[in-house]
Amino acid sequence: MFSPRQIWRFVRLDGRTVRPYLQTRTLLLSAAMALGIGVATREPVIAAAMPLFMATTYLGYPFLAGERSDMDALYVTWSIPGRTVVLGRYGFSFGLNLVALLVAAVFATPIAWWQWAVPAELAPALLTLFGMVIVVNCLQLPVYFKLGYTKAKGLVYVPLLAIMAIIVLVVGFADRLRWTAAVAALGPWSLAIIGVVVVLAGAAGSVMLSMRFYRAREF
Repeated sequence: MFSPRQIWRFVRLDGRTVRPYLQTRTLLLSAAMALGIGVATREPVIAAAMPLFMATTYLGYPFLAGERSDMDALYVTWSIPGRTVVLGRYGFSFGLNLVALLVAAVFATPIAWWQWAVPAELAPALLTLFGMVIVVNCLQLPVYFKLGYTKAKGLVYVPLLAIMAIIVLVVGFADRLRWTAAVAALGPWSLAIIGVVVVLAGAAGSVMLSMRFYRAREF
């Protein structure tokens, strides 16, 4: 059996494994780049996107630490259910995204106040980016659980690059795509509900797939 306390312990454990990779110099450089590009382009959404998508690069470090220390074999020895490991890893991913969302809001808000009289569009944009990052993570995590860090470290960036390419194409050719007008006509609340349903359904499917992959692996 598993419990919320066990899952929380795994979230904290993953946080400790990532901490050594959070180098101050790299974080400060990334922050300067995000703010600099946001100011140069006068687009707060761009400044907000960088920390959110940067958070995805840290998602694999718990898997890396697990491989180096053979932690998965220890989990089996200790009779820790695989679903506890999986849910703990997803909990860590969600917490990491929440921290990145707060950082994104800190970066984007001053630029929004400078660029817009009232940054009313900032909150929906941040939540949209947050949902997109969750979708990316939900595509990446089953790959990690299926292949492990070493084999998956290149493949996991394919969903991220694909989603970024889709965004560029949609934004660049929005006026030429017939369905964009129909989507815009749905209204913000309808789009928000559809987005939440899609993200939740995708997350549920991702968790079940990860559990199946993790149970099938031999340690």
